[in-house]
Amino acid sequence: MSGQLTPSQDFGLLDAIPLGAFVTDADLRVHFWNACLEDWTHIPRDQIIGQRIDIWFPHLTQLKYLSRLHQIFEGGIPFSFRRNCIPISFQHNAPMTNCGCNTQP
Repeated sequence: MSGQLTPSQDFGLLDAIPLGAFVTDADLRVHFWNACLEDWTHIPRDQIIGQRIDIWFPHLTQLKYLSRLHQIFEGGIPFSFRRNCIPISFQHNAPMTNCGCNTQP
């Protein structure tokens, strides 16, 4: 595997997990946006796939996030954002439904 994402890669398994998950390349272009994130953010995958994640979430260009994201593409350990740890705006603070997630902060 070359480390490069290709359109033929299938991330469909990530739709089955009860967590929000997305896949980007090193330029932060979104290649996959799972069903939980569609539900939580009200951003349909067909609108966000192919775009840079920072178009939708500009705060991810802050150095504390951007430097960590770039470390991943240099071989660093993947990480997860917690809903209450970063200021991602979830439309109407909607409850996390349709994916079996805990709605407590």
